[in-house]
Parts: sequence; C-alpha cells; structure tokens
Amino acid sequence: SMSVDELLANSNEVYPNPTTGMVSITNAEGKSIVVVNALGQVVASIDNAADNQTIDISGLCNGTYFVKVDGTVVKVNVIR
Repeated sequence: SMSVDELLANSNEVYPNPTTGMVSITNAEGKSIVVVNALGQVVASIDNAADNQTIDISGLCNGTYFVKVDGTVVKVNVIR
C-alpha cells in the first residue's frame, strides 16, 4: 500500500482553473492525457506526456471540459 506522501506526490494537479487557454498538468510524466468536451468528444490528446505538461486549449469555446490523466478526471472551465 502507498503512504499519504506517496499518493500526494503521484497525484495530478490541473491549473489554472478556470483558464483562458493554457492548462498545466503536474506529475504527468509518461501518462496519456485526453481533453474532452461535455459531449464526450476528444478535443485534445497527448501520449507519453512530460512531467509538467502544458496543453494549449485557447482555440476552444467557453465551457466545461474534462481532462483525463490515466483514469483521473478533472473538470476545467474555459472562459474568455
């Protein structure tokens, strides 16, 4: 089993939220990242991400999107 420190060290943080276009994901090294809209359509994806991966979603419309990092899902709001 993992300790609390190990769980926190391996957890992903998605920021800033809300965002105007750029999103950073921490502790993502080697993971797959998928961004989907509210309809479940994939709008961005990255395989084999960097440890602190940045994704440009500035081309997306205002709304709620979901960032999936190897099974973990984080809701992100895009505002202009």
